Amino acid sequence: MTASSFSWLDHSEAQRRQMLEIVDLFRDKGTVDELGFGSIRDAFSDHFFPGTSTIYTRARYLLFVPWIYLRIERDHIPYSQLDGRARRDQAALARALQHGGEGDAQGVIGIQAGETLERTPAAIYWTGLKRFRIWRFPGSMAQYYAAVRRAGPTAEVVRSDDGELVERTAIPGWHTGLPKEPPGLLECTTLSLTAEEAEYLRERITVEAPGSLLAFCVDGGRRISRIDYPWLHPDPDKLPTQLRTDLGHAHRFSVAAYGAALLYNLMLAEKAAEASIPIGESLVDRRRHEIQVWASRDPAPRALLRGWRMSELWSTVLGKGHEISHGTRQFVEDLVAIMQVDPGGLADHTGARRTIERRELALKGGLARLTHRRALERFFNGSTGSAGLYEQTYRWPNVKRILADIHAGLAHKDAPEEQPDA
Repeated sequence: MTASSFSWLDHSEAQRRQMLEIVDLFRDKGTVDELGFGSIRDAFSDHFFPGTSTIYTRARYLLFVPWIYLRIERDHIPYSQLDGRARRDQAALARALQHGGEGDAQGVIGIQAGETLERTPAAIYWTGLKRFRIWRFPGSMAQYYAAVRRAGPTAEVVRSDDGELVERTAIPGWHTGLPKEPPGLLECTTLSLTAEEAEYLRERITVEAPGSLLAFCVDGGRRISRIDYPWLHPDPDKLPTQLRTDLGHAHRFSVAAYGAALLYNLMLAEKAAEASIPIGESLVDRRRHEIQVWASRDPAPRALLRGWRMSELWSTVLGKGHEISHGTRQFVEDLVAIMQVDPGGLADHTGARRTIERRELALKGGLARLTHRRALERFFNGSTGSAGLYEQTYRWPNVKRILADIHAGLAHKDAPEEQPDA
């Protein structure tokens, strides 16, 4: 493995994360962005849950990664050897988790791949480490190592007698309040947070992402694990007014985007039937039924979308680090205007169908399924015939898993201590 595999820390970890997320989106049929809603979805996601992503799910990795790199710093490993050592240690961490009984747990990284793992825990969790200022140096890891080398031998990172992290230099690296590495980290460990570790992560989130839904949820107890969508927060009255308003926009957008996906899938099924592409006799009828179910749900799309001002949606998501093109905004506005009048008639609305067809052609060109038979045949050949049929949740399933880890750790702090036998 060459040092170039570590270049994501030398240049733009944000770009690296986005690339990895795009790869995952194509692998995960529940998040494929067929109609180009991704920029709006991601703007909402980063707004509500800063420092999270679609590719990480377990909170303790936010500590595993700095613990591993602090080991490397203490061993004075030259930067040229850093990537190899980091990969070996992260592979050892995967084996240690397996030895600790986590082999089948959701979110364990690298048990099968070992040192050949393309996406290491460091690569996956780096954005969160920076966002919560667990990693505090303003530049890349390469720049940090260069700064430490220039500072000379006094730039060591050590711990005091009581285990507190102490830096002998003004060069900021890892957060000085980082909990102490547990014994046997690379021999046998688990994904469970101690009370101290959970309290530390809660503090980092609330301090560095104040006012976010993530910060409110990390302090909100464990009841949130029972809800499927972030706008169903069990204590809405405790949320700031603006955050409740923003969640309302996110809810409406999720409903509208799902309606668009349902219509797109109906059109695909109809095109395939017209072209005598095998899809199953009931697929067209099933797609029509799904639209009717969507239109009659509670709350009904017509009532939910009535009076929704697009200017308020754009003021919420624009400027959140994701470019939302004029074409995307026009597409959403055109469809929402139709849904506000008659969502029940969406299946046969000529204007809505034309809007969907133009949108797919603009996004995919010669790969557009509605206008190119070969693309349509490839889609239905060996597939379930479902394209992007999911509701926007803005990373909520992943966030719930992370919060569950933190809440479980915090529960240790409140649990009564066992009394020794008399």
